[in-house]
Amino acid sequence: MSVKNLVEELKKISENFKNQLLNSFTQYSFERYYRRRYETKYKLIDLLKSLGIENCEVIHVSELIKCKQQCIFEEHYIKTPEDYAKYCFRVSMIFGDAIEREVIDLMKLPKGYITFKKIEVGSKTYVIVGSCDAIFEDYVIEIKARTKFEQDRVFPTPLQIAQTKLYAWLYNKQYGLLILVHPNDVNVIVEKAYTDNEVRDLILTWSSPRYPFECIYCTFKDICKQRQMQVLITDY
Repeated sequence: MSVKNLVEELKKISENFKNQLLNSFTQYSFERYYRRRYETKYKLIDLLKSLGIENCEVIHVSELIKCKQQCIFEEHYIKTPEDYAKYCFRVSMIFGDAIEREVIDLMKLPKGYITFKKIEVGSKTYVIVGSCDAIFEDYVIEIKARTKFEQDRVFPTPLQIAQTKLYAWLYNKQYGLLILVHPNDVNVIVEKAYTDNEVRDLILTWSSPRYPFECIYCTFKDICKQRQMQVLITDY
């Protein structure tokens, strides 16, 4: 085999391996972050119906803390890992997931379990469902990480803080621990659980977007009539 052919063959092997790796990452992320969320949500809806409870709306924690229209788009457009790769997947998600697993393993933390909680808002019933990253004594734990390429962004984001506070409410804990893993440091922030009235306010103010900066990074912004692109990227 000539040197030229060998180089070409090695390029093909490298590209094939890269594609297999990305496909594996995408499949794993799709199962963990997307399909499991909706399977949990719709299994709960079916369970509630079997118990004769039909006049309620089920919302996942990861939905309620962010843009309502984005959740609608995700549910409509994402059906397969390929769709997920197109609209949602970022390699940095694998980095964050690896950090989460490492923290849980090192600290020997019990993983969060799926739970749900009912709340009345006016004449309507809502059921909030989800599972936090881990549990430590009387605290829920959320683990977030960022790479050196994301250091110009606010960390933690309002979404990450809201998620921690909402999980603390969901698990009937007083506080949540938000673990922030930086490239060169680790911080732990204590967040007080939302009250029932604050959760009601979250539901009543569930807007599109919930925070203007969401539009900047949203993959659906080109088809969304509710986007707010006037916000400066430095605001996030």
